[in-house]
Amino acid sequence: MRRTNRGQRGYAFGWGSESEVLEADAFIEALTCEYDEQCGAAASDLSADFSEHDIAQADDFLEDLVGRPLRRTFGHDDIDAIDRDEGYEVDFYPDHSEQRAAAGQRPYLPPGGRHFVPQAGTFNCAPTPYTVTPASFLPRRTSNPNAAIDTALAAVGLNAAQRRRVTRAGLVPIAREFGGPALTELIARLRWSAAFIARGGWGRGADSMLVQRLLIHVPGHFRELARRAPNAREAFLLECLGWLLMTTLRDNVAAATRKRWWIPPAPGFVTAVPNPVPPASAEVQRLFTRYLYIDTQMTAGQWNARLNAWHNGLAGRQWRAEVFAARPGLPFYASLVRVPAHVDTAAVRANFATAWTRRLADVDASHAPHAAAAAVVTLAGLRNAVSLRQCDNNNLHLPRGTLSRLSLQGLELAYNFPMEVGAVTIQRLTLLRQLHPIYAAVFRTIKNLGWNDLLYQTSGAACFRGIKHGAAQRVNIGGRRVLVNPFSRPNATTVNRINTHFTPAQRARVIRATRTARRLSEHGLGAAIDVNVPENGQGVAGRAFGSMDPRITAVFEAFHFRWGGCFRRTDPHHFEYCRAACAPAAVPATPAPGAPAAAPGGGALPMGVGPVIA
Repeated sequence: MRRTNRGQRGYAFGWGSESEVLEADAFIEALTCEYDEQCGAAASDLSADFSEHDIAQADDFLEDLVGRPLRRTFGHDDIDAIDRDEGYEVDFYPDHSEQRAAAGQRPYLPPGGRHFVPQAGTFNCAPTPYTVTPASFLPRRTSNPNAAIDTALAAVGLNAAQRRRVTRAGLVPIAREFGGPALTELIARLRWSAAFIARGGWGRGADSMLVQRLLIHVPGHFRELARRAPNAREAFLLECLGWLLMTTLRDNVAAATRKRWWIPPAPGFVTAVPNPVPPASAEVQRLFTRYLYIDTQMTAGQWNARLNAWHNGLAGRQWRAEVFAARPGLPFYASLVRVPAHVDTAAVRANFATAWTRRLADVDASHAPHAAAAAVVTLAGLRNAVSLRQCDNNNLHLPRGTLSRLSLQGLELAYNFPMEVGAVTIQRLTLLRQLHPIYAAVFRTIKNLGWNDLLYQTSGAACFRGIKHGAAQRVNIGGRRVLVNPFSRPNATTVNRINTHFTPAQRARVIRATRTARRLSEHGLGAAIDVNVPENGQGVAGRAFGSMDPRITAVFEAFHFRWGGCFRRTDPHHFEYCRAACAPAAVPATPAPGAPAAAPGGGALPMGVGPVIA
């Protein structure tokens, strides 16, 4: 090996002592024999001295030292043997990184860490195991991102044809930094089926939402890795890493695709590290140094303040409860927050019911509704439903002062999705004024937990309208498959298509949807909110609970909200305030006997600890 200042470089990045660097150098020299003709004898006994895992570890060590993938040369006669015996895919200048990552990368579990397994929370409906998606692999850079993408997509069920349909330009920068194992876990966080990933608008097309959703999932991946950390200090470092790396990856994607996707703002506790780097496992320190998340102007005292703000705040207390509580691993511990008493909305509901009755009369005077027993569709009946399904927050019959705008308490949400930087974000919503204290507590809880990545989009809240149920169908007309949406600008052609080409059952569904629109929605009085809508559609077979993260569901239910995932026609993007108290019993967050004392990793960071960045 010809490395200049090798001892100095080993110290600078904190990846090994001088003796370890020298030992790795000797190991690599014996392994490769790429510059000294007299080392052949040493290499001949390599298989007797080192296991395949040892060889892979030494390769990884060298790659980290030099900051690029290892390219090792071999004599032509050795290629087939190495390809066969070591499982490497070798050419004259081989790149083994992806093969080693898939076969040899170990899960993140430093000394003192834990095999954390998320547990199902207590929800008001009982889905089949509905738990937070775990994470176990730290990102590891690969020089073969397409292989990592194939590995990850195959792991979630995509066949070769489906994988070819997925647009990769934006995925490559993410895959390059994550590698196969970590990318596989990141994609699993989507909770999307293989068919959805390969679908246009989901994973196919330059404007599909797959890349943006993966970016926004990066903090969640690191949040779950933090549950495996040996102490609070390293857990804090990991939570910060997730938000910092999301921004880096977004910029990398923008450079590759010219699509600069919007991402949620980082929590206030997120920070780079000072120099010296805080004590942590070598693989975590390595990520901070690799991406230069180092603030050379930051003092130890300033960093300690961020650490303690996280540790003593809701995010750190949630981490401690998940790791050390008598009942660990739950998605949310409501006992950590003050939940306001349930609010009785009966009087307000009565006022809204009167206003809705008057609106019905106005609409019926213009367009006669369908009768409940109707068998055929009329244009007037469709237009009646279309009018009732539209928001009318300026309706003259609405009780004055009952609906007003409320701050999201620092959360920032997308409206259209996917969405690039520069588009308008939502930071206030119109809601029932009586419920403002409840909504404010929910939003503030999510903000303080640092979960803006889990609640990233809204399609609105208060909307004086009837209940919307879909009834669109694809039918064969003149040898073509045509989508007929009864509530999208209906006209005589729409009516003819429904009455001629829909089956009686499909027609009955349209009529039921027009009758359902005559009932006031919970959105109509500002008691409901729709979030993360694009991937949580109504009544999707096999996806009753969509992609809603259990942590978000648990927070809303703790504040007496009913989740649409529990509806007969499932609506997993929908949360509405219960008419009577409905929160599940709060689980204590108190530590189990024998749990470590509540101190961030044995104390805050003293000056002069950790590797110095040259």
